[in-house]
Amino acid sequence: MNRKIGLAELDKHAERVSRDCDRLLTLAECAARTGHKVSTWRAWVLRRKVPYCKLGRSVRVRESDLEKMIEESRIPAEEAHHAT
Repeated sequence: MNRKIGLAELDKHAERVSRDCDRLLTLAECAARTGHKVSTWRAWVLRRKVPYCKLGRSVRVRESDLEKMIEESRIPAEEAHHAT
């Protein structure tokens, strides 16, 4: 089924794509950034522990998703209590 879309709809789609457009990282790039093995990243994808994009046979992770994972796993330091 072929349907025609209007310019307004096309503009909305283009805006959404540009807003959501992130760099897509390979699993090797994710591994290099986090210090984990590529096999670990493959296992996480297989178990759906990380969000990913499947482009044909290629698996990619959005850069923003990787940054979010890192930020969410961050454990803040405790404040030191000084004895007086």
